[in-house]
Amino acid sequence: MKDIDQADIVFGEGVVIINRRGVTQPSIAVVLGAESDLAKRTSRIWLDRMVHTITDDTLGGWQVSGAISTILTKDIKSP
Repeated sequence: MKDIDQADIVFGEGVVIINRRGVTQPSIAVVLGAESDLAKRTSRIWLDRMVHTITDDTLGGWQVSGAISTILTKDIKSP
Protein backbone atom coordinates (compact mmCIF):
# COMPACT_ATOMS: atom_id res chain seq x y z
CA MET A 1 0.00 0.00 0.00
CA LYS A 2 1.19 3.51 -0.62
CA ASP A 3 0.49 6.94 0.77
CA ILE A 4 -0.35 9.64 -1.76
CA ASP A 5 -0.06 12.75 0.30
CA GLN A 6 1.41 14.37 -2.78
CA ALA A 7 -2.12 15.51 -3.54
CA ASP A 8 -4.35 18.40 -2.61
CA ILE A 9 -8.04 17.86 -1.94
CA VAL A 10 -10.32 20.85 -2.48
CA PHE A 11 -13.89 20.66 -1.19
CA GLY A 12 -16.38 22.69 -3.21
CA GLU A 13 -20.15 23.02 -3.29
CA GLY A 14 -21.09 19.32 -3.42
CA VAL A 15 -17.88 18.26 -5.19
CA VAL A 16 -14.36 17.18 -4.34
CA ILE A 17 -11.40 18.04 -6.59
CA ILE A 18 -8.19 16.03 -6.21
CA ASN A 19 -5.05 17.55 -7.68
CA ARG A 20 -2.15 15.09 -7.73
CA ARG A 21 1.32 16.53 -8.13
CA GLY A 22 2.76 15.53 -11.49
CA VAL A 23 -0.69 14.88 -13.01
CA THR A 24 -2.23 17.64 -15.13
CA GLN A 25 -5.84 16.41 -15.08
CA PRO A 26 -7.60 16.72 -11.69
CA SER A 27 -10.01 14.05 -10.46
CA ILE A 28 -13.48 15.46 -9.79
CA ALA A 29 -16.16 13.59 -7.84
CA VAL A 30 -19.61 14.46 -6.55
CA VAL A 31 -20.17 14.18 -2.79
CA LEU A 32 -22.98 11.68 -2.14
CA GLY A 33 -22.99 12.10 1.62
CA ALA A 34 -20.99 13.10 4.65
CA GLU A 35 -21.10 12.40 8.37
CA SER A 36 -19.14 13.25 11.47
CA ASP A 37 -19.18 10.77 14.34
CA LEU A 38 -18.10 12.69 17.40
CA ALA A 39 -18.09 9.56 19.58
CA LYS A 40 -15.60 7.84 17.26
CA ARG A 41 -13.93 11.17 16.37
CA THR A 42 -14.14 10.50 12.63
CA SER A 43 -15.42 12.33 9.59
CA ARG A 44 -16.50 10.35 6.53
CA ILE A 45 -17.33 11.52 2.98
CA TRP A 46 -18.83 9.29 0.27
CA LEU A 47 -17.99 10.07 -3.36
CA ASP A 48 -19.80 9.03 -6.53
CA ARG A 49 -16.76 7.45 -8.17
CA MET A 50 -13.43 5.81 -7.47
CA VAL A 51 -10.67 8.42 -7.19
CA HIS A 52 -8.08 6.12 -5.61
CA THR A 53 -6.30 2.97 -6.71
CA ILE A 54 -6.33 -0.37 -4.92
CA THR A 55 -2.81 0.27 -3.58
CA ASP A 56 -3.60 3.68 -2.05
CA ASP A 57 -3.95 4.01 1.72
CA THR A 58 -4.25 7.79 1.94
CA LEU A 59 -4.94 10.66 -0.40
CA GLY A 60 -4.23 14.22 0.65
CA GLY A 61 -4.23 13.31 4.33
CA TRP A 62 -7.50 11.34 4.15
CA GLN A 63 -7.73 7.55 4.46
CA VAL A 64 -9.30 6.07 1.33
CA SER A 65 -11.40 2.94 0.96
CA GLY A 66 -14.16 1.53 -1.21
CA ALA A 67 -14.47 -1.05 -3.97
CA ILE A 68 -16.94 0.78 -6.22
CA SER A 69 -16.55 4.39 -5.14
CA THR A 70 -14.19 6.20 -2.79
CA ILE A 71 -14.95 6.80 0.87
CA LEU A 72 -12.74 9.44 2.51
CA THR A 73 -12.20 9.06 6.27
CA LYS A 74 -10.31 11.36 8.61
CA ASP A 75 -9.87 11.62 12.37
CA ILE A 76 -11.47 14.69 13.91
CA LYS A 77 -8.97 16.75 15.89
CA SER A 78 -9.75 17.47 19.52
CA PRO A 79 -10.35 21.15 20.33
